[in-house]
Amino acid sequence: MEHTARRLAIFKQILQQDPGQAGPEGLILQGVAELMINQVDIMANCITEFHIKFAQQYNGSPRPLPPDLAYRIKFIHEELLKEYQMAVDENDLIKQYDALLDTLYVVAGTLYLQGLPLMEGFLEIHKSNMTKELGEEGKGKFGKGVMKTANYVPPNLRFILEKLGVYQPTQTYKVIEPDEPDIPIPYNE
Repeated sequence: MEHTARRLAIFKQILQQDPGQAGPEGLILQGVAELMINQVDIMANCITEFHIKFAQQYNGSPRPLPPDLAYRIKFIHEELLKEYQMAVDENDLIKQYDALLDTLYVVAGTLYLQGLPLMEGFLEIHKSNMTKELGEEGKGKFGKGVMKTANYVPPNLRFILEKLGVYQPTQTYKVIEPDEPDIPIPYNE
């Protein structure tokens, strides 16, 4: 529950920012934070309850995926790429819905097991995505026209981890490609 308290504190800080100085993205973030602040307890409690039931509770600081949890990658892959694809191929809306929610559940559980705050990260990704622009049809990822332009602002996930006191600028971190989330990954050569 300590993670939930930290998450709520960050949401409250977002809500306390002066709306006049927040700018359009800041106002959007404040609105989303207000909506999400009431939901963070429900989702976090459900994920925590599940992991306690199956003796997989984690109360530590955010960490890279440890080797003993590498199986989580297979879980995510199975839910999204196998179950969802099968449901799409069968044109079964209920199975598609189930596979997408199961994927969300497994991803949220993986974030929990790594001690990474879900809602703060989600809000930061959302804020960044809102700086993308609609380009020409047929351009951008997957030809849908949503593009990173000169106005694009990448997500600052490092800030969230710094606020939690876990990001260490003196540690060597692997450089992540621009299309990937800006999550620091300790790196040893």
